[in-house]
Order: sequence, then structure tokens, then C-alpha cells
Amino acid sequence: MRWSALFAVALFAAAAPSARAADYIPVDATDFSQCPEQNPIMTDPGLGTANTWNTNSGPFQPHTWYGSTHHWVFVSTSSGIQLSDLHSGSAVASGTIGSGSGYLGIELVDMGVSGHRLLVGLRNDDRLRVWDVAFSDPAGTASFVGDVNLQVSKSGYWPCAVGGANDSSVAADSISVLASTVTPGVVFVANECTGGDQGSLDVVTVTGSANPVLKERVRVDKNPTGIALGSSDTLLYLINEKASLVTQALMSPASIGSKVGSLMTFSLDTTPGTGAYLTLETAVNPGCTPVRVVAGTSRVWVTARASHDIQVFDGSDLLSDPVDSRIAVFRVGPAPVGLKLVDSGSSIAVANSNRFDDLNLPKPSFMVFAISTLTGLAGWGDHGHTRLTPSACLTRGMPNGYGDFPRNLAADDERVYMSLAGAAKVKWVNLSSIQSSCP
Repeated sequence: MRWSALFAVALFAAAAPSARAADYIPVDATDFSQCPEQNPIMTDPGLGTANTWNTNSGPFQPHTWYGSTHHWVFVSTSSGIQLSDLHSGSAVASGTIGSGSGYLGIELVDMGVSGHRLLVGLRNDDRLRVWDVAFSDPAGTASFVGDVNLQVSKSGYWPCAVGGANDSSVAADSISVLASTVTPGVVFVANECTGGDQGSLDVVTVTGSANPVLKERVRVDKNPTGIALGSSDTLLYLINEKASLVTQALMSPASIGSKVGSLMTFSLDTTPGTGAYLTLETAVNPGCTPVRVVAGTSRVWVTARASHDIQVFDGSDLLSDPVDSRIAVFRVGPAPVGLKLVDSGSSIAVANSNRFDDLNLPKPSFMVFAISTLTGLAGWGDHGHTRLTPSACLTRGMPNGYGDFPRNLAADDERVYMSLAGAAKVKWVNLSSIQSSCP
């Protein structure tokens, strides 16, 4: 059901008497007026030097592809997309694709060709580039297919806007790319536009034989940084670090707090014919400076960096009942960024970045929380009235502590990987360790 059909009923329900002063965050998820900034888990995680791979500077997005003979780990860096083979359990450097250029978001697209994938990378000049790579040796076999410039006008929009108007002079700062798993070759790109007031979300099609094609662009709020797909790719979730004009027009909030972000829900058609791929349905308040989002079978999880929280939403309610869509809010480590559902979705892992090296807060860390423990806490399901304070079932420190900046996560059936942007490393945690600590 569209938000417009629910507005009057939801607004009346939200106006019912409640102890608002006691709410940790407005329990009406469409109230954008505030988000609290509270302390993270204050336990010192110590240092953790095991299981690391040295990379070029600025590692950003890890990705994996593995089988019986290789366990490839890709990571985008300030000088190409590096590869390592962890088949033996130790990292064996295996070459670089696109060396000499910086890359941010990367994705592997399965087009149904046995032993091959399309590697899609966002180069730091706002070009989306595609290679065909073979499992036998991705770096050695990488064949450049083509690229597309995202710093152009599409669907009436340049990537960025300033003061509500298109601004072609502001760089797209394309940061995140995610591929459809239902329709091979359809990928989605978030243009962060750090120099503007609003960013955008792009739909691009890729093939193994021609340049990518920019198919559609929609305007969104300030600093979109995270994308997730849900419900068999019929829904797309987008995180904006700061709620702004699009949320204002869609949801008509009375006010928007200075650090309140927005979680947007789009209905999605990956084979639209002459219609639109994306239709914006609702937006809700996911906390202070939200930065990443993941979707499970029924829940949507968001890291709220400035409030050191993870917020949890009901995926169905985000579309049909946004007012009551927030399930719970729980405390994690300092400035969480990357998060991932791991161990068949039984646990949630988070990279606590302490991005700004606040010495009054604990060192950066990696934490895992068992979902069965979270859902059993008193206050789970109260829409954010209570800030839950669970204990992590597993915590790992970083090699150097402050300054390491764990950023983004990737996971497979053997390990969870994290990019350490400040340490020029990729660190991993074996899934067996998570399973033994988080039964």
C-alpha cells in the first residue's frame, strides 16, 4: 500500500498520547525531528593482529568468490582492485585489476557463464567500469568490456543537486554498487555527491559484450551511501546520511533534525519495459548519520554512525505501515559502518569504525550479535522506546587500534572480511569462530 493511502490513519495513530520524553527515539518512524547521540559499548576490544592481508592504501569494499580450488578475495583500493587467494587459509597476493586508479564500490555479477563473472567497479572519476574475469585467475584473465560515465544528465537529473537544483559542476562521488540477483546485468549505484545537498540513485545495465548503459536516475536526499535489496528484488532500500528535500516532499515531516538521516523504500521492477525501474514509496528516520543497510528475509538493519546504534525495521511495514515500521534500536561500538548478516542469517556482524579517532571512545572493533539473543531482550519490538544494550557474542580488535578505520564488510560460507581503510589491510574472521561463540 502506498504511503498516501495510509497518511490520515497513521497520523491519527501517531497523535495518541504517549510518554514521548521517555522514548529513546521517536517511536513514530516517520517523525524526523530528532535522533539521540549516546555512548557506544564502552568495553575496550584490545588489539587483534591475526588474519590480515596488506593492501594498497585506502581499501574500501571487499568481495569474495570461491570454489574447490580457489578462494578469491577482491578489494577496491586507491590504486586498483587487488586480489588475494585464501584457499590455503593464508593470503596469497594474486594481482591487481585497474591498477593506477582509485576504486570504491565493486560487485561481481553472475551472467550465467560457467567459471566467469563480470567485475563491476566504480572508479573515482565517476566511471562505472566492467571486466570479464575467469575463476581460474581473475587478475590474469581480466578482459575489459567497457565503461559508462555517470557524470552526465539522465532522466532530467545530473548526479548532484545544490539548493534543490541540478548542479553539473558537483562530482557524483559514486560510492556503492549492488547487482540484482533476480535479473542478471541490472546494477544500482548510489552517487554520494559529498559536495552537494542531494545525491542520486542510478540504474545501469551491464553485459559481457558492450559498454554499460545508464538506464534511469532518481533524485534522493543528502549523501546516499548504502543500498540493499529485499523481497526477491521487488524492493530496494537506500540509506541517506541526511534527510532533506525528497523526504520533506514525500513524508511532510514537521521538522528534520540536523543529523537525522532517511531510509527510503522503493518498489522495484527489474524488467520494466517502457516503465520505471524505481518508484519511491516511503521514507523513515533510521537515526543519526545512517550509513549502511542490509536486508534479511523479513527485517532491514541500519548502522546509525553518529548514535553508535543499529536500528531494525520490519521490511513489510516499511512499505505498508511506515509509522510503526521500526522494531528496535540497540547499542553497538563506536561509529558503526559496515554490517552483514552472517551464518545463514542467524547473526548480525558490524564494523565499529571510530572513524574520527575519538580517544574518549573505545578502539575500533568488529562485533557479532546473535539474533536469537536480540529478539529475546525485553524491549525488542517497542519501536525504539528503549535503547537495548546487548552484549556481543564475539568481539575482535584491530591490528593497531585507533586509526585503523574498519569500514565495509563482506561474507561467505567460511569467513567475514572487513576493509581497514586506515591500516591498508583486509582482516577476516573465520565463520567457525563466530559459530562457536554465537550458537
